[in-house]
Order: sequence, then C-alpha cells, then structure tokens
Amino acid sequence: MSQQNTTIIGATPETVRSYLLVLAEALKGTVMPRLDGHAHSIADECAMIATRLAQQISGDPAAKALLAMVATNGADDTNDTNAGRLRDVSAERRAFDLVETEAKALFGEGLHNEPARAFDRQRFENYLQQHPLGGRDTCIVETTMLSGGRSKTTTLITQEGARDLPRQFVLRQDGTGAQQEFTKELVRPIALEYQIMAFAHANGIKAPRTLLLEASTEPMGGAFMAIERCAGSAAGDMFKPLKSDRYALELAAQLGQLHSRPVDSLAATVPMRSSTEAQLSRELAGMREVHQQMGTPSRTVDIALDWMQENIAKVQGPLSLVHGDMAYNNTMAENGHLVAFLDWELSHLGNAAKDLGFVRTSIEQVLPWPQFMAAYEAAGGPVFSPLTIDFYTLWGQMWLYSITQQSRVGVVKHGLKDIELVHYCAHFGPVIMQRMARTLEAVLGKPA
Repeated sequence: MSQQNTTIIGATPETVRSYLLVLAEALKGTVMPRLDGHAHSIADECAMIATRLAQQISGDPAAKALLAMVATNGADDTNDTNAGRLRDVSAERRAFDLVETEAKALFGEGLHNEPARAFDRQRFENYLQQHPLGGRDTCIVETTMLSGGRSKTTTLITQEGARDLPRQFVLRQDGTGAQQEFTKELVRPIALEYQIMAFAHANGIKAPRTLLLEASTEPMGGAFMAIERCAGSAAGDMFKPLKSDRYALELAAQLGQLHSRPVDSLAATVPMRSSTEAQLSRELAGMREVHQQMGTPSRTVDIALDWMQENIAKVQGPLSLVHGDMAYNNTMAENGHLVAFLDWELSHLGNAAKDLGFVRTSIEQVLPWPQFMAAYEAAGGPVFSPLTIDFYTLWGQMWLYSITQQSRVGVVKHGLKDIELVHYCAHFGPVIMQRMARTLEAVLGKPA
C-alpha cells in the first residue's frame, strides 16, 4: 500500500468512500426521521455532501476514463477547430452523464429543502407595535422560515391585531454578516427589490403585492420589506420543473408581458447588466478570471468561454426588465396554474433573452422550445435569433458555475461555515457542468 493512496491514518480512498456512504445512510435512515424543520434540512444537506464527497473520491471508472481522454486531447492543436471542440465537449458530457447517473443511484431524486435562518420574533413584534400599519395591539402569533433567495432571509409571519396588515404576510430581509458579504456584489438591496416588485405588480405581472418597506438596518439588523403571501407552492427546483405544458405556457406568457413593458421609469435607479457588447465583454472576462483562478480544469468551460467571446458582437435584443433568476423554484403554482414570480433580488435592466436562456433547459424537459417561444412572442415578447438564445443559455450556466467556484473558495479559503454554500458546491456544481456540456454540444453540432 503506497503512502500516496492512503490517508495519515492508513485508510484507502475506497475505505473513506465507504465510511462517507455509511454516514450519509445513517443520517437519512436514522437521524432525519427523528428531526423536523431546520434540523431536518441541515441533516439532509450533510447527507448529500457526504454522498457527493464519496463520489468524488472514486467515482465511475468510465467517467474518469473519458475525462482522462479529454485531458490528453487538450494538448492537440486540432482541438481549436469546431470538430475538435465538439469531440472534447461530447466526451465531457458523457462523463458528466455517468457521474449524475451514479449520483442518482446513491441518493435518489428527492427535492431539496433549503435550511432556514434565525428570525427575532420579539424584535419584529416590537417594531410593528410602533408602526402605523401595526399598532400596540399587534401580536406575532407564529413565524415560519421559508426557502427563497440564498442571499436574503424569508419568513412567513402570522399576526393578530394589526391595523392595516393581512393576518399572514411574508417578510424579506437583507442578509447579514458573512451572508451579506458574500452576496453584496450579486443582488439588489431590499429597497430596490421592493421598487422592482411594485413596478411589476402595477404593470400586471404576477408578482406579490408590496406592503411595507423598512430601509434602515436599525430595527432588525438588516433592511426588510413585507409583501403579500401568495397561495400555492414552488413549481419545482432549479433543475426539476413542474411537468405541465399548461404551466410552462403560462410562464411563457408572463415573461412575454414582463419583457414588453416600457422601463423608462426604472432607468434612473435600476442597474443595467449583461446587455451591451461592452458589458458582456467585461462580465465575461470576470467569469473567465474566476475559472482560471478558482475553477476546475475543464475543456467544456474553456470552450464555452471562447464561444461566447467569439459571438458577443452577434447578440441582439431590446432593453427590458430582466428577472435575473428565472428558475422554476422562483415561481409559485396553485392547482397547476402560475400564481407569482418570486425572488426579484437579481433583477436588472438588460437583454430579455437572459431570462429565456436561464429557464430554457427546464422548459425543454416539459415541452418543445419553439412552442414555448411562440406563446412568449404572442404575449408581446420580442423575437430573438437562435444564436442570442444559445448565447444566454450558456451565459446563465457559466454564471452559475462561477458562483459555485466562488462559494467553494469562500468555504475552503476564507472559512465561511455555511452548509448551504457547501451543499451548493458539492451537489449543484456537477449538475451545472453536465447542463453546460449538453448545451454546448448542441450549439457546436449546429451547421455552420
């Protein structure tokens, strides 16, 4: 037994893998059934992380062989041709498919419930008792932490006695501490999210009605807003959409309406991103830097970055309000119908194709993309070239990849002890890579 293949206590990688899988099984089979709420979610994430780490230690031999082939081919200058690019991306895509097949066999298909964060119930009750919408008779009956927006705390409030607030409403609060530091460059502050949601709701978009904004951090440690509670539940997650043609077509129509609304009134306060050639070049250079400094070696990522750089000048589209995180987990469904778009924290002015590219791989699991786009355009959405949609599909995947790498560095190098970030890196990272390889394989396979 060579020292290279053992740990300091003499355990082989196979032994460590076995231990991690036993740990994951113990968490899922014995610990989690005895827990609920926040503790159950944390245990679930720990089990998922242990499973993913076990997979990384040895993994599918065929997947390793495919990745080794790509590494060898990388030294061949002919890989700069489209045929060479397609060969390498196809090999990595097959490797990612094998990895995800093994992962599903290890931990199944269940939806992930994000853990909740702490909320100071008494402090908020004191605030409402002094607020004109509340009053001294206001009493907080119950608070329930909700998933939604990793950069913000979301809480369902049940109250009695308030002068002018519904019995139940949702509180959205800016992140604090390490949570705020990690996301400050990515998300809109709560006051701006409030303005955008109010604009969307006033323009007939299915966004929650805004109720109250507190821009000061003093009352609760972070600025917050109150919005109406929407009926229903999340329509899937980032990678597993609700399998309903009707719902997908309703989503298309709402996006078409959102992207057709004039945005002149927002121009002074809402930032513009990922739209002009100069903006795209600058942001793409930032994602390339993240990959070079923090990322995992990958021909798929290298080729995707190169392809986007080569095609920036061909991207077209009008300026619209962009949701910025258009995934199924940020939509609410009730009885199979779309109720609301949630989590507007990444909203900005930009190219509407960014929303379309972000949701595309989910839609294609439900119905043909041309059918979705026909409903989108019929509702007023602009017409885009196939290249523009391809560009923003890869762009959204590269953006998610960049976040996983920055999250990993935050945990490993900067000591962020955040189980959500670890879970995001360990579990979502491989799925994002698989999606990117599949998208790029389709793009490169199109006739020149």
